[in-house]
Amino acid sequence: MKKIVYLIAVFLLPFSVLAQTSLSGNIAPMSAMLTSLDPSTASITIDADPGFMPEDKLLIIQMKGAVVDLVDGSNFGHVNDYNSAGSYEIATVCDVIGSSIIFESYLLNNYDPNGLVQVIKIPTYDNLSIDGTLTAPAWNGTSGGVLILEANTINLNADIDMSGKGFRGGTYGNSSLSCSWLNVKTNYFYNNSNEGGMKGESIAD
Repeated sequence: MKKIVYLIAVFLLPFSVLAQTSLSGNIAPMSAMLTSLDPSTASITIDADPGFMPEDKLLIIQMKGAVVDLVDGSNFGHVNDYNSAGSYEIATVCDVIGSSIIFESYLLNNYDPNGLVQVIKIPTYDNLSIDGTLTAPAWNGTSGGVLILEANTINLNADIDMSGKGFRGGTYGNSSLSCSWLNVKTNYFYNNSNEGGMKGESIAD
């Protein structure tokens, strides 16, 4: 059931925003986690104020929250309800009042705060030059795994690389059992860690 999920988004703008900028290295985004939302007022609350301002464009993206079949059988891991996992959109800030953000328009999607919803400011540039490999922090179980920006023109002198920055693979350990024999295991999951390897992360826990 291991799935690797990460997002790289690059947009080209029809207008100038900032002067020419050179980027490289690991770029940490200005971000927060969504704690609640009120669709009727086009507003959300976040866990901390990273400095969002009116007219900022924010990416809202839900990383997890799906419900999967956990019965030991051929349908194990089948997604029964995505519960907004993977939903995302871009919204423009109208006002910021403490930890509350009011958007210029109603949100298109409904988000579940329990599904780890990131709110990330989208940096904007006029002429952008990527002069060294550009990346962003990896997914750490709560946040990360996203690189997003907007630009009028982009000069790629180096790569934009998010390889291995998505959901983490299953942890491993050395078994205490002997390998001098073969015991075929046919279940889809086991509670005993000696019975098989750990599963990687996905949109469901």
